[in-house]
Amino acid sequence: MNKKFSKEEKHQLVAKYHNGESATDICTETGVSRSTFYTWLKPYKTTYTDTGYAVSAAEFIKMKQRLEKLEQKIEVLQKVNCTVSSPLKEKLRELSVLHGQHSVHVLCEALEVPRGTFYNHIFRNKGENNSYQIRRTQLSERIKQIYEESNQIFGAKKIRAVLASQGEAVSDKMVSELMQEMNLYSIRTEAKRAMPTLTMKRNKTH
Repeated sequence: MNKKFSKEEKHQLVAKYHNGESATDICTETGVSRSTFYTWLKPYKTTYTDTGYAVSAAEFIKMKQRLEKLEQKIEVLQKVNCTVSSPLKEKLRELSVLHGQHSVHVLCEALEVPRGTFYNHIFRNKGENNSYQIRRTQLSERIKQIYEESNQIFGAKKIRAVLASQGEAVSDKMVSELMQEMNLYSIRTEAKRAMPTLTMKRNKTH
């Protein structure tokens, strides 16, 4: 039976490769197939922009996600009629108006309101949707956990499969929707879309 490597162990092997140890030696020593090891390397592959800035696929995707989240938070702050320092009651009222237009994560982070407090506020005002909202909240947390445990590689279909194996029946569409709300995207999928926008240059040894 093949050994399962933890995220930390994978990082250590990738670090050894970047420190000069050959892929062949690492695979021979650990028993990991070359194809599997190169899959581990992909998120850390370094490329260069025209300005000479070094960036890996994983770093590029993370920066892109952070930028998108910041843009959404700015949009929220431009829409609301209060500030971060306003009374909690005012912030909850303003966020309720935007509920459904942005993810709860973005709304709450923009005005620094605890998500639990906001959910309680929504539940009290929309009792009929209480069970539905609770399930979405619980699913979101489980989806985020699986996403992080996969080293940000799993997309909606694979996460849905993991949930199904845990006894949670949910559609690909629901998982995809909740992932979008939390700005979670598979590094592999996003790398295929985003990296072509950079001018790629191979790192040559002089």
